[in-house]
Amino acid sequence: MGGMFEALAKHGYLDGNIAERMRKSIGFRNIAVHQYEAIDWQVMYAICQYHLGDFTQFAKVVYATLQKDNGHLGV
Repeated sequence: MGGMFEALAKHGYLDGNIAERMRKSIGFRNIAVHQYEAIDWQVMYAICQYHLGDFTQFAKVVYATLQKDNGHLGV
């Protein structure tokens, strides 16, 4: 799933920086949801303190793109 963010960046829909941050969030989600390994609660705290805005930024980019492209991404 992380590859989707790379594809969006490649096609100019996302800045490479936000694409990378979102890709990392998928990796952490996999750990948290599927328990691939023990959760590092310091990492969880840091995400909550410093990276929740990444999701807002991503949502704003998607919304603006959908408005510009009449409701669909041409990826």
